[in-house]
Amino acid sequence: MDEMCRAYCSTTVGSLPIITIAFDHRNHGERAVGYDLGNVGWPTSPEKEGNPMHAVDMYAIQHGTAKDISFLIDHLPAALEVDGRVRVVEWGVSGISLGGHSSLLAVMNDARISFAIPIVGCGDYETLMRDRHQGILARHRDLVPWGKAFPPSLQALVRRVDPIHRVHSLAAERAPTAFPRILFLGGGNDKLVPVSASELFWTKLTEVYQVHGQLDKLTWVVDDQAGHECSGKMAEVACKWLS
Repeated sequence: MDEMCRAYCSTTVGSLPIITIAFDHRNHGERAVGYDLGNVGWPTSPEKEGNPMHAVDMYAIQHGTAKDISFLIDHLPAALEVDGRVRVVEWGVSGISLGGHSSLLAVMNDARISFAIPIVGCGDYETLMRDRHQGILARHRDLVPWGKAFPPSLQALVRRVDPIHRVHSLAAERAPTAFPRILFLGGGNDKLVPVSASELFWTKLTEVYQVHGQLDKLTWVVDDQAGHECSGKMAEVACKWLS
């Protein structure tokens, strides 16, 4: 993400400079807490170890990091204003992989964020996890059953805050002119987070934006040659879109 931050800083939004702030996800990098299993997926075969709490742990990381973004928006202006040099006029968020998930969670739940660039992320967590679970179950019949892998309490949370379930709240909570701009970047060969998992989310989002005359704020770009990565094409598109 450091390279993307430098790329973003080389652009401007109109005449305004961009300041980028990068930080690790919860339980990742410098924020690791020693719970390594929390970053492990479901076991893919009887011979392999895995994390039966995969769906629960990963959503906690995504959702928690989205809240960290809102926390920064709460407190960063005061830190920047101490020397009287910086006044924030617009907030945006971008991330890769888990960062893509959290970017969508943040922009769909915090009205202060006016644009987002999720990269190889997903706007429909339940669909992503269900498809992943079914794919593993086909070759690992003893995998933890779906009802335990994705328990009711997690389902209730996801259906309250996940991007796909926040689409119709936009019109109720924000004026159409305040709908966020979103550039969705996906990899056509992404097997871990396939763009197909976000298609229903994007269809619903497009419908709402179209009804309110804001369709020009949405851009969906798939790099057909890319897997689960931020490709050079994605970086180029992101910087051009941002400028």
